[in-house]
Amino acid sequence: MQVSDDGPGRIAFSGSFQDGRIAVRGTIGTKAPYPLDLTADVQQLELDTFVNLTAMGAPPGTRVWGSGRVQVKTALGDPR
Repeated sequence: MQVSDDGPGRIAFSGSFQDGRIAVRGTIGTKAPYPLDLTADVQQLELDTFVNLTAMGAPPGTRVWGSGRVQVKTALGDPR
């Protein structure tokens, strides 16, 4: 994970995990309400890395891969 200054009151971050199959980047505010802008890109990630598919009713040996993007824009300190 790389972290850097992104201007007054903001920090930028980026990094990758799971052998580069998950890449995250974004910014977070350093003062309340701590605004967060996060993007995570997933490439050919095995779902069973995070979810027990057999416990969900899938036959033993079931394998699922997924790719996509998740974007989150929120305030971590927002009382709502």
